[in-house]
Amino acid sequence: MNRYNPAMNTDWDELFSIIEDALRINGNYLPSVSQIAESSLHDPFEVLISTVISLRTKDEVTISASRRLFQIARNPASMMLLDEEQIAKAIFPAGFYRTKARNIKQISRLLVDCHGGQVPPDKEALLQLPGVGPK
Repeated sequence: MNRYNPAMNTDWDELFSIIEDALRINGNYLPSVSQIAESSLHDPFEVLISTVISLRTKDEVTISASRRLFQIARNPASMMLLDEEQIAKAIFPAGFYRTKARNIKQISRLLVDCHGGQVPPDKEALLQLPGVGPK
């Protein structure tokens, strides 16, 4: 539902698809997290972790850091097995990479321990994760 015109239904997926197509046609690039989402088939864990990495980090760095990290761990259970230093090394030179590594490790543990290894679908649960906040 459109907040400016309540009678108008908006198909957000279609709208975003049109915007993405227009950006590609005009030679512009999608934001880094959108690129990661697209390449990971919209895997919620990879989108979440890439979003954490993206904070105060250039898009190019976010993309390369995310790809390096997901080459060694693609889900919360495998990410939990890494130590913080391995995560930090994979995401360097992302800004605040040591803090982000600690948050990624904690997020992975919380997802496994409290959410059955899945990213929770509701905003309130997401906001409880370390390094995640409202935009």
